[in-house]
Amino acid sequence: MIKTSKLYYYGRVPLVTSIIALIVLQGCSGPKVSTKTSAQLDRYAISSLVVLPFTAIESPQLIESSDPYMGVPEGAKRSDISPEGIPPPRGRLMQTISSISPHVPERITELVWNRLRNKQGIRVIAPRESMKTAEASPGESETMTEETAASRTAKRLAVDAALIGKVLVYQERVGGPFGASPPAAVGFEVKVISTDGSVLWEGGYYERQRPMNEDFAGGIHRHGRYVTADELAQFGAEELVRAMPFGTSR
Repeated sequence: MIKTSKLYYYGRVPLVTSIIALIVLQGCSGPKVSTKTSAQLDRYAISSLVVLPFTAIESPQLIESSDPYMGVPEGAKRSDISPEGIPPPRGRLMQTISSISPHVPERITELVWNRLRNKQGIRVIAPRESMKTAEASPGESETMTEETAASRTAKRLAVDAALIGKVLVYQERVGGPFGASPPAAVGFEVKVISTDGSVLWEGGYYERQRPMNEDFAGGIHRHGRYVTADELAQFGAEELVRAMPFGTSR
C-alpha cells in the first residue's frame, strides 16, 4: 500500500508561507514537486544507497502551453515510475515536439547524485561505480524490470537500496533571461527500490517556467529571470533530494 503526499516548494519556502504570500500578492502557480512514500517504509533501515544512471523516455513529448504550470507530459502517464497524484495535462497543447538529448539523463543523474552525497546519515555510491554491476547477461535485460535490475544491483553492491530515475521532458528556453518563448521546461522522476524489490519512495518534478505575474514566488526566487533548463533541473534535483526520507541535509 502506498500513502500519497504532495510537497510544494518554492525555493526554500514551505507551502504554507508560499500560499499566504501568493494569495496576498498575485495568485499561485501549480505544484512542482510531488512524492509518494510506501506505508512499509518504517520496516526498512536505509543507511546506504546506490544511484543508477537515469534513462529518458523514448517517445517525444508535447509540451503544455496554456496552464500556469506544466502538466504531466503524455509519456509520463505511461511511465512505470510515474507517481500518482500529479495533475494530468489540461487545456491546449502546443504543437511542438520536445525530444530529450542523450546527454540530459547523465546530467540529471549527476545533479541528483551530487546533492544526495551531501546528505548525512546515508552512504551513497556514485553512478559510475554501479554501471558494471548493473549490466545484465545477454537476453536477461529484455525480461528484467527496472525494479528487479535495481534491487539486484543494490544486493551486489551490499547497499540497502537503489535509486533509479527517468527524464520525461527537457526543453531549453528560446531567448534570453529577460524574454523567452518558449521558456524552459523540465520533468523527471525518481524511485527508490529496496533489495527485495519493494518501492519505498517516489518523487516527481515538473515545471515549465511561467512569467512573474503567474508565478510570483518562483519569479522572486529566480530574480525575475527566465532560467535555463539546466537551472530548472538543478532546482528540481535539490527539492527532490530534500524531500527524500533518507539521511539528513547538512
